[in-house]
Amino acid sequence: MDRNKWGTWTQAEAKGWLQQDADRLVNGIKPSIATTPLHQHEFDALASWAYNLGYGGFAGSGLDIQLSKSPPNYGAVPGELLKWVNANGVKLCGLYRRRTNEGKLFSTSSYAIVTVTCPSGYR
Repeated sequence: MDRNKWGTWTQAEAKGWLQQDADRLVNGIKPSIATTPLHQHEFDALASWAYNLGYGGFAGSGLDIQLSKSPPNYGAVPGELLKWVNANGVKLCGLYRRRTNEGKLFSTSSYAIVTVTCPSGYR
């Protein structure tokens, strides 16, 4: 954070900004999955993905398509999440780890972060 540009925040101010971001994110992805029944942990996994990528990528994505099916294809979500591991065409280990943990959260309801070994070809 550039202190000259942004200054410093109190803990309450930082929580307020985080809450605003979270509210904007939730309101951005809810319309795409409004009719899809989700448990809290499933929604949280999608929110984590959208927080990292922006909610604009959700509409029309493979995640959106799988969850919009009737019935929703919940089992496809972890694999769809793993399609989002590139930055500028480079597969990043950090994104692979994040997507793997988001998929685990979606599938198992476990919020515990697991250590993941990245496949070869990831940086």
